[in-house]
Amino acid sequence: MLRRGPALLLSLALLGLNVGWVSARLGFLHKPHQVAEHDHLRYLAMARGAQGDQELARQAPYCWRVAVPAAAARLARAGLKLNLAFWLLTNVALLAFLLALDAWLEALGFGCGERLLGLALTGLVQGCLRWFEVQYWMTDPAGLALLVLTLLALRQGRLPLVGALGCAAAFVRETQVVAWPWIFLDRLRADGLGGALRATLLACGPALLVYALLRGLIAPASGPALHDAIVDNLGFRWRHLLDNQLYLMTVGTWGVLVPLLLLFPGRLLRVARREPGAVSLLLAVYVTTFLISNNNERPLAYAVPVVLPAALLGLRWLSEASGLSQRTLGSAALLLQLFAWQQALFTGLGISVYQPTNRAVLAAMAAAWLAGLWLRRGAPPVTRMLRNL
Repeated sequence: MLRRGPALLLSLALLGLNVGWVSARLGFLHKPHQVAEHDHLRYLAMARGAQGDQELARQAPYCWRVAVPAAAARLARAGLKLNLAFWLLTNVALLAFLLALDAWLEALGFGCGERLLGLALTGLVQGCLRWFEVQYWMTDPAGLALLVLTLLALRQGRLPLVGALGCAAAFVRETQVVAWPWIFLDRLRADGLGGALRATLLACGPALLVYALLRGLIAPASGPALHDAIVDNLGFRWRHLLDNQLYLMTVGTWGVLVPLLLLFPGRLLRVARREPGAVSLLLAVYVTTFLISNNNERPLAYAVPVVLPAALLGLRWLSEASGLSQRTLGSAALLLQLFAWQQALFTGLGISVYQPTNRAVLAAMAAAWLAGLWLRRGAPPVTRMLRNL
């Protein structure tokens, strides 16, 4: 526990920053009608049980994401206000997500300083924290924590735990399936095709049973057909590809992580060839977001276990090439991320998909990438002045 002390303190500070920023604009424990997005109304209706709007409570796919609304309902029966119950569940889950992310980075070989920088950068990714302080009734915080814990268990070779976590995640939301190709590819290299298939069945079978059980027990009252949702999403994204979708799929969501991971594309490709599972998760998150989701920042957050380590590697390699310390470069990256976070909008109807391209953020990230390419060339005279910072 002491080893996680710095990560715990930083995580609490990041949560406090995001809670304070949102509360200053919407008020602490703001009401559901103050959020222009509407997904949370389904979870509130589910938590209210017979007193809730039954049409909303049984709308697919929300009606099968039973764990968080059920936990909130139980806390409400114990005496808490329902909004406070959801808020507490969200922030406990976000804290677990950040601490799991710290353990994940440690398992990947990152030192304490790199891990703390990674947590700080993640805390300033809107889709990872602030979005859920705005829409605090959502199931994603628990989904994010379970996903990172699943990947950590997989890295440690603990397949029964992977299966147990996947089973728990199936009660939260179906997004956990983005990790399934990683499970197969991880075991394929170690055990061959037959072993990989058996391991994947062991790890994913319990979750499949839960998905089937929930869909058998809970008949949806309404919900868009999958084909219609895909057609609508593809049409929208194609029409707005240049004016905001490319921006939101890159620096609009990830900020400074994008220029960092693009500094050494050749090295990154070599790492990707050694980690096909990581590539599969990244592709799965982006494909499902692009095809199915009507949001961007929130579902893309599930790729943070891949995007963040890649960015931290880029910063490490830049430090080695330029002679500048990681502390100096990390401080600059953190300032850029803070700027992007401060500029991002989080109120307004559909803002996660309609987030307009911010030219100041785009220019800052482009300048950061160009500066990084310049520093890659060695240690120009100006960098010698900065080495001791």
